[in-house]
Formats: sequence, structure tokens, C-alpha cells
Amino acid sequence: MMHSLYFMIFAGFITLCAIVILWAQYSRFKKDGVPFNFTILKILAALSLIMWTGAAQTVYFYDIQPITAAWAAFALGITITIIAVWVGSQILKDWNIITEVSTRDTLTGLWDRGVFNGFLQAEIERSNRIEQPLSILMFHFDDLEDIHKTYGKKSVRMVLREFGSRLTESIRANDLLCCYQEATFALILPHTGEKDAQELSKRLMELLKEPFKIEKKEPIAMTWSLGIAPYTECSFPKKPDEDAALLGRAISAMQVAQEKGGNCIYVSEKDECRKV
Repeated sequence: MMHSLYFMIFAGFITLCAIVILWAQYSRFKKDGVPFNFTILKILAALSLIMWTGAAQTVYFYDIQPITAAWAAFALGITITIIAVWVGSQILKDWNIITEVSTRDTLTGLWDRGVFNGFLQAEIERSNRIEQPLSILMFHFDDLEDIHKTYGKKSVRMVLREFGSRLTESIRANDLLCCYQEATFALILPHTGEKDAQELSKRLMELLKEPFKIEKKEPIAMTWSLGIAPYTECSFPKKPDEDAALLGRAISAMQVAQEKGGNCIYVSEKDECRKV
């Protein structure tokens, strides 16, 4: 009986450790947003399963106990391990949902400004590391105030949601489309130089010329101002705050497009903007 008792004590200790660590990580996530370390939990779960299986075998082969006792020990270990794994998977599922919801714009479902800032910085660092170009596109909804006054806030929401859907279906998987602020959107284009960014901008503007659905009215055409800021090989090596400078250039180009009456594309080149 002593052989199996050792296994059971050790298995119970490992299982208890896994539960305590799981609870501690869940508490840290709820309080401070610290991500889970599931590697250590998987290791503990595997060790626990091995020890419970060993306990069942020693009960049957070494301690000369009835087979029912062996199966009982084995079933107990399996049950405890499955419960621990299930609780962990549910927490992981909740964590993924919470994380994604907290980083999505509630109106359009697009990534929010926080995600945009982090992704832009990472892409600039990667562009410098592998020496590949990068571009940013900034979109502004020219007709926001007119649509709001004429058709109401619900129609504005419908237009912005449809805008997000149209562009999401028209860009690559590694591009990132974000809601930067109300009626302003940002699109990060990795591995895209100025020429390709301009070609894509023209295609997207053609796509946006299609009428948008609004509340209880016939679809109507909208206009958008678009600014481009390329980050090309001439910008290497990375300068301090290059992400902020690149974003500022894209916003400036977009604002110039707005000042020129909207419904046009401008690209930022060094200290000046020109129409595409």
C-alpha cells in the first residue's frame, strides 16, 4: 500500500500546485491584466496525470489491492486532471474574448488606436531589421457632419461599419486596419513602398465610391480624404520617435486632402505633400 500512497501524495501535491498556480494567474489577470503562462500549467497537468496513473498501477501490481481500487485511483486522478485542464481552458477562452473585445472599436469592430500604436512601432522596427518598406494610409469621412445632421447618428454608424467591412475584405491578411478616432481610420501596410501604396489607395477610393446604405433611405455616395506616408529604405536606420513622425506625415497628408475639398489622395514626401 505504501508504494501507491507515495504516488498518490505526490500526484495530489502536483495537482494542488496546478490549481493554486491557475488561481493565482487568473487573479493577476483580473487585477492587472497579466497574461497567463500556460506552459507551466501544461507541465504540471502532465506530471499529475503520470503520477495518478502510476498510483493506479502500483495499487494493482505492487500493493496487491483489488483491481477496483486501482481503477478507483486511476479514475480519481483522471477526473481531477480533466477538471483542472477544463477550468484552465475556460479561463483561456474568457481571457481571449476579454482581450479582443477590449482592443476592438465597439462601433466598427476594427482594432482600436492602442493596437495601432503598438503594431506601428513593431512594424517600423521590423522594417529596419529586414530593410523592407512600410506605408500608412489615413482615411477621413468627409461627409460625417452632413450625414449626421441630415440622416442622424444611426446612419453615420451604418456608413462607418460598412466602410470597415469593405476595406477589411479588400486588404491583405498582414495589413492592419484600425479606427484611429471618430470618422478617421488608419491602415498599416507592411512590405509596401510608395508606388504600391498609391496603387492600393486608388483601388480603395474606387471601392469607396460605391453608394453606402443609410437609415431608411436609398444608398448615397460618400467622399473620403486619404493621406499616404511611406517609410522607405531612405529612412533607415531608425530615428528616435520615427513611428510618431511617420504617423504625423500621414495625418498631414490627409489634412491637406481635406483642405483641398476632400475626395482626393495626397502623399507625404519629406516636407511637402503632393496629390496622387
